[in-house]
Amino acid sequence: MFQVDIEAKQLRRLTPTGFSELGLYERFDIQEWIEKTPEILGEELLIIGKEVILASGKRLDLLAVDKNAHLVIIELKRDSSGEAVEWQAIKYASYCGSLLPDEIYSLFESHLKTSASDARRRIEEFIDTDIEALNGAQRIILASRQFNSEVISAVLWLREFGVNIQCTRLAPFVDAQRNLFINPETIIPLPEAKDYIERKEKKQRTGSQAHREWTGYWFVNVGEGSHRNWDDNRKFGYIGAGQGPRYSSALKRLSVGDKIYAYMKGLGYVGFGEVTSTAVPVGDFTVEETGTPLLNAGLTAPDAGAHCDDEDLSDWAVGVRWIHTVSRDQARTFAGAFANQNVVCKLRDHETLRFLKEAFGA
Repeated sequence: MFQVDIEAKQLRRLTPTGFSELGLYERFDIQEWIEKTPEILGEELLIIGKEVILASGKRLDLLAVDKNAHLVIIELKRDSSGEAVEWQAIKYASYCGSLLPDEIYSLFESHLKTSASDARRRIEEFIDTDIEALNGAQRIILASRQFNSEVISAVLWLREFGVNIQCTRLAPFVDAQRNLFINPETIIPLPEAKDYIERKEKKQRTGSQAHREWTGYWFVNVGEGSHRNWDDNRKFGYIGAGQGPRYSSALKRLSVGDKIYAYMKGLGYVGFGEVTSTAVPVGDFTVEETGTPLLNAGLTAPDAGAHCDDEDLSDWAVGVRWIHTVSRDQARTFAGAFANQNVVCKLRDHETLRFLKEAFGA
């Protein structure tokens, strides 16, 4: 690597060095540089966590979101990748793959030292897609001064099987005055071959693209607590959410005639139904079967009518004709079934839909 002296029309050779030789550290130096300038890794990234402590007690160096709303696990090594950095990163990625949106907002909230709503807003403003796509896939970026040949071999093999993993070399150089220069270079996938690789991968995905298209059915979270519960939902024909526009506005996405599958967090799917009326404050909702105001119908949720005079803080309700429901202890699910933290979202997983049609009908 050379430094150009334009006036003298000379090239001055820069001397390759090692971070350890300069007394620089992975955690206290390299990590800080990348956190502040993630573009050194070759793209725009939003850093949402640093030294993220996982359930195992291990620390993930940096966690980011890319423009496609994918989570990006960034694993750093100082002068050598070692022999198992890719396996370490895969374990981190597998953990992050199960993170729900609210958990991601919470991580970013802690990193920013701000509110969860501000964290969500910043992510929404950064990504180029719908917030529902958040953490739809995970990527891995390994960054080091040099990479062990075994790691290179493993990364190339993993990419053949669809694992989105890249290696970026961060090569340090110094000039005669000991000024430090960093030359970032993504070596896998090679930039020259990136377009070809992406076209090839896109072609391979074409056959399964339909699996990501909207099925025409909606996923709805059944919240349980003092304001609402599943027993009331089943008995009086509705689904509810509230205590803030973020939740009530989600219900407003539903239209009369929409087909929904109800899901209970940690348990599974509990019902299938058709929307019969659009979202209204709970105080304005009438039970279709009896014509009784919902709040006078004998709800078991003790605080269902809390703040019913305030549209922002009140619960809201959507009328539902339940076609098939089960109790909590009979909730239906399977390994890999789609689940989401959002109140309402489009069901795009065709494998889950096939399962639900068999369990509840269509």
